[in-house]
Amino acid sequence: MLIRAALAETRSSLKQPGSIITFFVLLLMVLQNFVFNVQRYQGSDLLHMVQPMKILLLGDNVENETWYTVLLQIYPLLVSLPAVIPYAKERQTGESLLLAARIGNMRYAFSRLLSVLLTTFLVFTIPPLIEIGLNCISFPLEAQCDPYGIGIYDPKYPGIVRNYLFSGLYLRSPYLYAVVGTLFWGLCSAIFAAFSAAFVAVFRFRFTVFAMLPAFLFLNATVMLSVKDRNIPGVAWYHYLTLFNDRLKNPAYLWVLPILLLIAVLAAAWGGKRDCIG
Repeated sequence: MLIRAALAETRSSLKQPGSIITFFVLLLMVLQNFVFNVQRYQGSDLLHMVQPMKILLLGDNVENETWYTVLLQIYPLLVSLPAVIPYAKERQTGESLLLAARIGNMRYAFSRLLSVLLTTFLVFTIPPLIEIGLNCISFPLEAQCDPYGIGIYDPKYPGIVRNYLFSGLYLRSPYLYAVVGTLFWGLCSAIFAAFSAAFVAVFRFRFTVFAMLPAFLFLNATVMLSVKDRNIPGVAWYHYLTLFNDRLKNPAYLWVLPILLLIAVLAAAWGGKRDCIG
């Protein structure tokens, strides 16, 4: 019953304007980046061709900075748009009471949380996966150059690769690394959205747009707390979510994700129990 309700709410959320807008914004950005790369490397010699996965929009590409920068700027707001806003509207209009009356308050709270996770994951994962497929079809898979102009035999290259989040996986297969990194990007996006949904479960916002603030403030706080010294591990969210970011990382930082998810689960449980009591 819980899974069935979550899937039904996910189908409904995917049809909402927020999901559609977010999906096509991301799709437009990856397609624009793909077209840029096709024009940039058309006729290039294989020896000078950049590794196809390193020119993805999520690849921390330095050659197409405009759209990459735009993505970093709008992501903290965009992450809550597909599923959190519809959830906040349900709470604001009282529709959540009708749904909870049908399946139970606690079941509704957790099915809504699962729906937020699944909807956000799908919306943020599918467009980058499409770009991976397009790059594999359009560019030579044997290309090995780096966007920074550093070859695989350069002394700096091992240090750069070592700072990738899943460096061991990259050394085994850059393509598998890109797929796993994209799935991780979608998972993190889903958890950030669930963090915002935690506040929706506990509080009723007068204006639904305020439901986007928790994830927005948290993600921007990580950017403000990150120092410029490259000898100190970065804490900005994009140091861990972009595929080929070479900033020094602290693996313990990833514990933030289960903590945020735990907050979302506890908030859903508390919100469901509170409605039962109230």
